Amino acid sequence: MTRELEARYRAALRWYPESWRRHNADAVVGMLLDGADHDGRTEPAPGELTDLVLRGLAARAAVVLPAGVRSGAATLAFGYGFAFSLVAFWSSWWAPFSRYRSWLRETTPDVSTFGSFLSPGVVLTVLWSAALVLFLIGSGRASRVVLAVSGVVAMLLPSANALVPGWDGPSATNLVFFALAAFVAASAVPSRRALVIGVPLWILLFVGVYAWNAMLTPDMPSDRQFWYVFAARVPPAVVVALLIVVAIVLLLLRRPGAVGVVALAALPWTAGWYLATIRDNPSGAIGWGVATVFACTLAAVLLLALHRSGVRIVVERPRIAARKAR
Repeated sequence: MTRELEARYRAALRWYPESWRRHNADAVVGMLLDGADHDGRTEPAPGELTDLVLRGLAARAAVVLPAGVRSGAATLAFGYGFAFSLVAFWSSWWAPFSRYRSWLRETTPDVSTFGSFLSPGVVLTVLWSAALVLFLIGSGRASRVVLAVSGVVAMLLPSANALVPGWDGPSATNLVFFALAAFVAASAVPSRRALVIGVPLWILLFVGVYAWNAMLTPDMPSDRQFWYVFAARVPPAVVVALLIVVAIVLLLLRRPGAVGVVALAALPWTAGWYLATIRDNPSGAIGWGVATVFACTLAAVLLLALHRSGVRIVVERPRIAARKAR
């Protein structure tokens, strides 16, 4: 029976990277077997195999996305996700000063409102706010759990809309955005200092953008107004092209970790941008998608060719260059 138990433990450890198993598998299996022998068990403890699987998947993710990369992306996603949920709550999900708010309720009686709010999207704002408060008071683990719950809620809201027909929103574009942003934000412990500084800056940025485009107090509150204004003007291929340029500059500056941070943090925006575009212009979105894949492939091939050729292009800061000249 011990051999069978050992085989089950080793099978669960296959979820870990090979390099980890090579250095740690024997020791971990020995500890697990000792624990089973101490408890008089011939089977794994309840939840033990599941825990090993989850930890193994986390270890594999850490190989592809190191903790520093995930922490940087989590900090950015936490900041912009919270700020975006606030402006969406103010301008769309509540819209207290919209001139057509009362008119909408009177002329569209079939549309169900979420209490005093226009949309159940307010639940997302509450969850993001709760996650931020928990993080600031030192409950980091609880904060990440609430963020993960927020992502799940964003995925389940369409089902709730089916149960309570007539709820106006949130839109699928925003639900995908907030779900991805929540999971990125919950993927690692964010930088406390960067988040404390970044959240007010994100709020100022969103408020400024919304005010500049007359979206803080819109005539007709719309859950997709941000995407109507910006995604309609800027094709997603342009967004991806800008990200590629940023990645190349960061690589030239010898900041490969920052490339991963930007790529992971930009994922919710890219997905939202593309969904908003494909809904309004499907044929154009397909063309932009093909162009984006081509651009990404070409950039990857060029970078690989430069790496194999041994050519190194380095951008030096002026101070460093001046010191070397001396």
